[in-house]
Amino acid sequence: MDSPKEFEEKYHAAGQGHVFKYWSELTGKEQKDYLVQLNNIDLERSLRAWSPALCNNAEKTDLTQATAIDGTNLKGDELSEFSRQGERILAEGRIAALTVAGGQGTRLGHVGPKGTYKCTPLSKKPLFQLFAETLYYYSQKYGIFFEWFIMTSEANHQETEGFFVKNHYFGYPREKIHLFKQGMLPVFGRDGKFLLESKNKIAMSPDGHGGCLQALKKSGLLQLMSTEGIDYLSYFQIDNPLVYCLDPTFLGLHENAGAEMSSKAVSKVSWDEKVGTFVRDGGRIKVVEYSDIPIEVAQLQDENGDLLHGLGSIAIHLINRTFIESLVSEDNNDLPYHRAYKAVPCLNEIGELMHSAEPNGIKLESFIFDALPRAKNSIIYKIFREEEFGPIKNKTGVDSIISSHELQMARSCRWFDLANIPRETDRIEISPSFAPTSQEFICKSAKMKFPIPLKDDIVLEINGLQEVAKI
Repeated sequence: MDSPKEFEEKYHAAGQGHVFKYWSELTGKEQKDYLVQLNNIDLERSLRAWSPALCNNAEKTDLTQATAIDGTNLKGDELSEFSRQGERILAEGRIAALTVAGGQGTRLGHVGPKGTYKCTPLSKKPLFQLFAETLYYYSQKYGIFFEWFIMTSEANHQETEGFFVKNHYFGYPREKIHLFKQGMLPVFGRDGKFLLESKNKIAMSPDGHGGCLQALKKSGLLQLMSTEGIDYLSYFQIDNPLVYCLDPTFLGLHENAGAEMSSKAVSKVSWDEKVGTFVRDGGRIKVVEYSDIPIEVAQLQDENGDLLHGLGSIAIHLINRTFIESLVSEDNNDLPYHRAYKAVPCLNEIGELMHSAEPNGIKLESFIFDALPRAKNSIIYKIFREEEFGPIKNKTGVDSIISSHELQMARSCRWFDLANIPRETDRIEISPSFAPTSQEFICKSAKMKFPIPLKDDIVLEINGLQEVAKI
């Protein structure tokens, strides 16, 4: 660690000398704590993030239509070849799962990391358990426990770790679950100066889900992938209980296309739906945030009256390890940063803590989808919304726990119907430990006789009475 004088010289040279304004007023312990924070801040990266050259909030109107492999319009046998290809990759253990789980459940009225939120309609399992059961299913099928990387944040890392310990890692091997923290960046004032949270603390904020790439490198997990022969990363966010954590078909399509980074998409329900939009910009696939796409572009229609830019991003990607390595090989190879204007408590000119009613701070985030334009090849795989997208973002209304519960049970009912299994209830929950996808459910249920003695793996709630079905 540099000496106080060296830190002060470094920050003065960077135009941030004001962070030492109150140094002489600090106690010895406060000075020591401050130096620890300053040592953990990547000053060069922070200044690059502020640079207009790396800012990605500008609106563009010269965007062209992105096209997708339409999985909603293909028959199963048309995709079976790619499924087999993906299954070979799974059997060889060449893929790991990455869950972005740095958020808290505040908007849901939940106290704690979002991954601890009880998300299933009948059994009330937390999100972390749901994904653990999915990965365990595939581990049993292919005879290999897949590495599971979980990106936490400074705010929830310790509590997330404690939750897994308390629940004995939900039966998944402890050594295969890797928690790692996302990076942090200083919060800027409108003048480009770091805001001070206190006299010995710079205000900080998470660097966005795009920061997972640098965090994988810093944590050593990227090296682990290389050592273990893991070629692909299945990326998904914590708030979508319908996600296919490991999808053989998607994986086969991705590898067959020689893609470096690929994405799943759904048809947008409206031009102003709050999801990112896939477009082409200069021939490259990219995602434009719903808050950044110009209204006149978002509302464009094709000759059939459908949205020209109607492919919505659901934050599900496949990313090659070698592609990640190329992105993080140089310290200045950052993804673009997006600016978010927020009201941030900070010290005023006379060293008093103030709470602004108006946005006074700028938080910088990078988004994982901004890596797409850098990929040499990329595919978009359009899937059924109701099959794989039921996010939990709000307490009520759209994308709420209520709407997600409805989607989860509707999907379970649909799987029963696809498998030609008679049912007399719509309140059905299928545990991923029984079958994590429709294909797996149809295959597994074909070998069974229904009705069966009710056990733990399928949860049915009939007339308000919960009955559990186990195989």
